[in-house]
Amino acid sequence: MSSTDDGAGGEYDHCCKVGRVADDHSLSPGVGGGVNEYLAARWRGDDDYPETSLAELVEWFDRRVMGTVYRANDRLATDSRLAAEYDTLRSDDEVDRSLLVDDLAEDGIDGDALRGDFVSVATMYRHLTDCLGVSKPDADGRSDSDWEADKIAYAVETARENIADALQSWENKGTVPFATDASIGVRVTLECPVCHRQVSVERARERGHVCETHMTEGAGPPDRY
Repeated sequence: MSSTDDGAGGEYDHCCKVGRVADDHSLSPGVGGGVNEYLAARWRGDDDYPETSLAELVEWFDRRVMGTVYRANDRLATDSRLAAEYDTLRSDDEVDRSLLVDDLAEDGIDGDALRGDFVSVATMYRHLTDCLGVSKPDADGRSDSDWEADKIAYAVETARENIADALQSWENKGTVPFATDASIGVRVTLECPVCHRQVSVERARERGHVCETHMTEGAGPPDRY
């Protein structure tokens, strides 16, 4: 691993945003080892940890940052409060988010800066694979490997980041005023080539098929002609 994280306010090489934020807040996983080792073990499912998705790791990391900031400012940091207020800070509801930011300010917390320290799925993926050199075992027959969902989540987050960059450029040029104030929604949709029924990729995975009529083991491969 390229980082020199000791898990308790040690030095990071600031390989990326994850390393910088972890160092800024002296993050510790609360167990043996450092933050990087903990993230890698959970993602891979090592050391008796269940294999964890990128989205879950991002939420753990962000909420760990929140808890550190809350406690430093004597703000109650129960799990339920962190969960609820994390969802609010990450939501597209500007009214609720603004109210929470104002409430945080009363405790001396810069809510916008806190939100800015949150990381994305794409950033976490790059930290694990590029900075730490971690890869998931996908050829050893383990049935619990979920690299496919991670790869889709990474692609969606990367698309969102690229769109945000384009919107920022349009806003700067005056092509689309206030473009960065818009919410960005990226949704992967699968379509049956026969009846053109559409379903989200998450829903297809959940129910085990894209189209029950034309795309199941019983129905055989879809006849497009």
